Amino acid sequence: MLKKNILFSVILTLLPMFFCIFIWNSIPDEVPSHFNYVFKPDGWSKKGEIVFELPILVLYVQVILIYFITKAISESKSKDNRLAIAMLWVIPLLFNIVFFLFIYITLNNNWVKR
Repeated sequence: MLKKNILFSVILTLLPMFFCIFIWNSIPDEVPSHFNYVFKPDGWSKKGEIVFELPILVLYVQVILIYFITKAISESKSKDNRLAIAMLWVIPLLFNIVFFLFIYITLNNNWVKR
C-alpha cells in the first residue's frame, strides 16, 4: 500500500511537467515567475525553467519527504499510518494547484515584459 502511494505521489508531482510538454507551443518563451503586491509580474523566467526545473525541484523535496516518512513508518509501533500516508500527498497536491493556476493565468493574460 505504501509503495503504491509513493508511486502515485511521484507521478502527481511530475504531472504538471507532462502537461506543459503537451501544450509547449502555447506557452510563451518568457513567462512571469514573480508577482508584486498588485499581481503585476515583476520577475520573468524562460519557459524551460518553469516547465522542467520547477517540477524536478519539487520532486527532490518530495523524495526527501518520502524518505523521512517511510523511516518514521518503519520505526513506528502504531499500525495506523494514515497521517503519514496523507503527508505523501500534501506537496504534490499543493504544487499541482499552484502550478496549474500559474499556467492558467499565464496563458490567459497578455503580459508584456518590461
